[in-house]
Amino acid sequence: MKNLKFLFGAFCAVGMMASCSSSDDVVGGETTPDGIANGQNLYLSVSVMSANEGTRATEVGDPVDDDGNKADYEKGTGKENDVTNAYFYFYNADGSAANVVKQGDTYVNYYNSPTTAEKEDGMPNVEMLLDVTVVINTEKGDLIPDKIVAVLNADKALTKQDGTGMSLSELSEIVNDYSFDRNDNKFVMSSSVYSSSGNGSGVKKMEVDNIQSFFKTSDTEAKKTPVDIYVERVLAKVSVGAQMTVGADDITVDNETLYYTGQTTDKSADEDKRVYVKFLGWNIATETEKSYLFKNIDPKWTDKQLGITNWTWPDYFRSFRAMNPAGMTYINRNYNDALMFKVGGVDQKGDMVYNEDKDINYTYVQENASKNTTDGTVAAPEKPTKILVASQLVDKTGKPIEIAEWRGIRSDVNGVLITMANFSGVYYQKDENTRALITPEMIRFADDASYAVLVDDAESNTFYLSRDAAETADIEAVNKQLKELGNAKVWKDGKTYYYTDIRHLGKITQDGKGQDVPSVGAYGVVRNHSYQVVINSVTGLGTPVYNPDDVIDPEQPKDEESYLAARIKVLSWRVVKSTVDLK
Repeated sequence: MKNLKFLFGAFCAVGMMASCSSSDDVVGGETTPDGIANGQNLYLSVSVMSANEGTRATEVGDPVDDDGNKADYEKGTGKENDVTNAYFYFYNADGSAANVVKQGDTYVNYYNSPTTAEKEDGMPNVEMLLDVTVVINTEKGDLIPDKIVAVLNADKALTKQDGTGMSLSELSEIVNDYSFDRNDNKFVMSSSVYSSSGNGSGVKKMEVDNIQSFFKTSDTEAKKTPVDIYVERVLAKVSVGAQMTVGADDITVDNETLYYTGQTTDKSADEDKRVYVKFLGWNIATETEKSYLFKNIDPKWTDKQLGITNWTWPDYFRSFRAMNPAGMTYINRNYNDALMFKVGGVDQKGDMVYNEDKDINYTYVQENASKNTTDGTVAAPEKPTKILVASQLVDKTGKPIEIAEWRGIRSDVNGVLITMANFSGVYYQKDENTRALITPEMIRFADDASYAVLVDDAESNTFYLSRDAAETADIEAVNKQLKELGNAKVWKDGKTYYYTDIRHLGKITQDGKGQDVPSVGAYGVVRNHSYQVVINSVTGLGTPVYNPDDVIDPEQPKDEESYLAARIKVLSWRVVKSTVDLK
């Protein structure tokens, strides 16, 4: 029996393609036969399947990635499997919309299916969610549909503005915001897209074709030969957990582990001045605002171009790379937003433990993979999606500490302002006969940045831009010279963040200088993958957060003192292990 299977879980290792013909009698050939009354129903049976409630063991013959990992699959939760509606779209052999259901005086090319829950365990393959019988009623002489695609959990039918059916190519070009609303608990899913080959000679596969033979004149006959349609979630899943070995220098305060950063408040060896970190939460940075409804790929891509072994699995009806819509825009968030999700835990096998009711440690994001190109080239993401980990620097008692650093000098904020004042070259008229360097009490850090400006109470003084300057300087000139001292790093209230680009399946090699050279497919997020970021250790103070309301566009730290060591396991609800440093 052929089944409609979701690709977001365990897969049936079958070699049979969904487009194979049935041995049953074909109804009428290419057009509705003369023997069938005008408008008489034709029936097409499909069976909808969900991810099995369990992790499928790897099978002999499963593809292996570059790290030697065989395909493994993570179970989906109930909301990730729920189906509230199913739209099936029909097309003629040339990709034009096929008339299949009469609505009023016109025909549409889709069937909106009711759903019926089932609970048949298909381990190690899939779990059944529902059975569907599609009923169409074409007019005599109309073409019997040749192709079918599916969209699950859509808000409405997809048509042109005038209500007529979209062609298959028009449907494949739909771009929208498919971000997940936890209150809605509804994942949009669409027919899977893959290439028939990963060697550069592939053909794009999205629709199930040659389906005429599956149409029957009765529901009973149709159910004997259901048609297969493979679908996948439009979103990817991202989770963050910590599996850190408590070292001799780490401490526990109020049942919470504080991890030693390897740093002190003044770069001394004084153990009493050690800086520790605790993780407060995380969120996604550089997230795409929209994505394709159906995955967009270039079927001519090769494994070598992407750096991904088996980037397309035609036997499994899926692929592991995608292309962004043109003109992509991105969403970044501030420090307060990064408190939304908690850093979770990892079990003894290294798998993420999902927190469902409170302290949720996972979220869902839209696809962000290869840059959209039209010239046949293949390109990495313009801006890879990142994990932003909000943290706080604390002392050995767990109390937040405020640290500042300028030109390699680390101290508290007042200490750094003293140094900046001494280097400022700005003088004021102390008394009738004396000019003196400005004092640290006369300057502060700007409200939205970490460069120095005059405090309001100091602005009434008479200033000069050097000891011997003949002319006085106005406030604007003084602040300009102070700004030219450059930015300090200010960890206000100890607030800091760490980040990493989300690692995908592609290879990362090294050049002759020991520098990492990522392949095109090394970074990015692709729909229907589950990216588990596991933090192993922390070193350094991270990137300071002066104003927690400012939107963060993460940048690589210019020094090597701030990074998290992390292991990322990329699951397609499939496991792929790799190691990265979060910085």
